[in-house]
Amino acid sequence: MAIWYRRKLKLLIDNKLTNKRLKMSNLPPINSVVKVIKALTEKDPRLGQTGTVIQYSAHGMVCVHFPDMPPGEGIFFNAYHLEIIES
Repeated sequence: MAIWYRRKLKLLIDNKLTNKRLKMSNLPPINSVVKVIKALTEKDPRLGQTGTVIQYSAHGMVCVHFPDMPPGEGIFFNAYHLEIIES
């Protein structure tokens, strides 16, 4: 029973690491220009705007800086809510 449990646990850990690697590989590069193609609400003012990728979160979110923001600030989006315009 203990051997089966260890194997199962190892498979789960390997799958999580693989999924994380896949997520990180789909992120737009830092300093690339992206367009917001999907937002949480249709009334979100950032929908359709373009900004610059400045950093990533540990959970695979992308921080985008928009021209009307102070330097160093940004908003986090899911990578699949963004379209790469220029990388």
